[in-house]
Amino acid sequence: MSKFIDLDQFTIFFPPQLDEEASTLFKDKMVNFLESPRHLFINCAALKEIPADWISSFRMIAEQLKMAGKNLILIFLRPKLIKEVNDPKRGFEFDISPSLSFALEMLDTSPINSASAHFLKAFVNATIKTVFVQCQTFCKKNKIINKTINPDELEGDVTGVINVSSHESPFLTMISFPEETLKALVERVLGEPVSDIQEAEDMATELMNIIYGQA
Repeated sequence: MSKFIDLDQFTIFFPPQLDEEASTLFKDKMVNFLESPRHLFINCAALKEIPADWISSFRMIAEQLKMAGKNLILIFLRPKLIKEVNDPKRGFEFDISPSLSFALEMLDTSPINSASAHFLKAFVNATIKTVFVQCQTFCKKNKIINKTINPDELEGDVTGVINVSSHESPFLTMISFPEETLKALVERVLGEPVSDIQEAEDMATELMNIIYGQA
């Protein structure tokens, strides 16, 4: 039976095989990881193969953890599987360790001291979790950028906005979608096609409210 073990600075995932039971457990646990990122070690000692969809899931989590300053490390991986998961054609290289002790040495424990970075991370992580839970959709972080070209121009067609009042640092946060992207997400929530843009706009506002509550 697959299981997670939560330790002080990291979590270990033990999957004896990557079956439906492991998939359900992994997805449920990843909801918490999207909210509170931490180092993740995946013990691959019992695995004789890793299906392509699992490699994609591991990559998605690894990329998100890396943006949060955390690591996903595959340990006890067979040589055949090392070549498979780090195939150059995939365009991504996993961190791989021959042992738990060596994996601990690989951890990036550098602190993030910026208050601004803390706010940004909180809202980005809340957005990823909300879209995953509400819309059954995985999304990933890109690098945070300072928008200097046309800073007042929104990237999407439909935007949800929250104005946060604070004596220390009042700010405005928003989530902006291309129209077709938002409609596709709303269809996943409702289970039926959406043609009314007003319905999609209402969903953008609702998602923003949920994200604010999570952050």
